[in-house]
Amino acid sequence: MSNPFNRINSWALSGLLFLIATTPDSKAHFTSSLDKRIIIIEHTPEEINLYVRLPLSYLLTNKVELHKERTPKTTYKQFPYINKNIKKGELKYYVDLHQFAENPTGLGKLAEKTTNIYSENKQLEGQVQAVRLYRIGYEPKFKSLEEAKDSFIKDYFPNNTGGPIYVNDSLIDIKIKYDLISPVSEYQLSSKLNPERIGQEEIKNDVWEYHREYITIIKNDDLLNYPILFQCASKEAATTHTE
Repeated sequence: MSNPFNRINSWALSGLLFLIATTPDSKAHFTSSLDKRIIIIEHTPEEINLYVRLPLSYLLTNKVELHKERTPKTTYKQFPYINKNIKKGELKYYVDLHQFAENPTGLGKLAEKTTNIYSENKQLEGQVQAVRLYRIGYEPKFKSLEEAKDSFIKDYFPNNTGGPIYVNDSLIDIKIKYDLISPVSEYQLSSKLNPERIGQEEIKNDVWEYHREYITIIKNDDLLNYPILFQCASKEAATTHTE
């Protein structure tokens, strides 16, 4: 029986969505409490849904850049969803909860704009369906399609009763929907998200694809610089594949 999920360019599997590590001096000094991102794909005849969980710092690292004014003073360019303060002499970035409450979808669009899904040589247009933000340690389970769906059922808004929610201590969950005009037999997944951080190639990725009653699992360490091709040559059979 042939494998309906053929993974071509297996060498390209060394890359999978988003990024991080430590930053050069010219970048914002975010650190990360986690080194993993999870991508759960639901492939149906009508749509492709992506459920993504990643540390918020992966998404925002290269969005806050140093720039020099004409004076010797160095300032930071303000970026949406981020505030900053000085704690024990160190510059810290924390989430602007007021702005997040007003427009959570805007934060999700930062991920959607750097995520590419191609089918039949056309890029599919993604729609951000939901966004959840968590202080690390308060997030729900997110290790299966069922758990990913459940995480978006209830409204959730983080509070700052325990102090500011720092960017490097936060997780973001995003649901992105891609409508299909007709069922597709194959599609490609890649990402342009790049925080330009030292060691970002070592990020661990768990990718789960659910197609009909079958599950395909891919695990690797790297960015998604090269497209991964998901192929279903047969509707009658499938297999589970791990890299």
